[in-house]
Amino acid sequence: FTSPGIPLVYYGDEIGLAGGGDPDNRRMMPWEDEGDTLLPPQTALRDTVAALGRIRGENPVLGRGRRTTLAVTQDTWVYRMTGCGSAGASDVIVAINRADGANTVSVPAGSYDDLVSGAMASGGSISLGPRSFRILRFR
Repeated sequence: FTSPGIPLVYYGDEIGLAGGGDPDNRRMMPWEDEGDTLLPPQTALRDTVAALGRIRGENPVLGRGRRTTLAVTQDTWVYRMTGCGSAGASDVIVAINRADGANTVSVPAGSYDDLVSGAMASGGSISLGPRSFRILRFR
């Protein structure tokens, strides 16, 4: 959702739907929120995917901008999305940690809005929890 082009969410990925090889790869989609249909982690994943869609819709630079890598390690990637040509479109910094443990990454100096949490953030070193990400828009 933070890369140029059209995002792809395969059937069931938005809730972590279990599956396996054919024919087990097409389990029935649980459509109801009532009862115990979705587990709390599935609901949290669905909410995260919905938030990513909203963030992408509000920030055209994510779909139409240019990506510049700012820092990369075996487990982290920090990149800047810039220059989509839309009037007033701010640059966005994306920081990703795929590790099972926390990591600290550097982002450019400045003041940001954290588009995921809604909080304000400052540039420099930021902490990323295990298997997490931050999307920061310049203020």
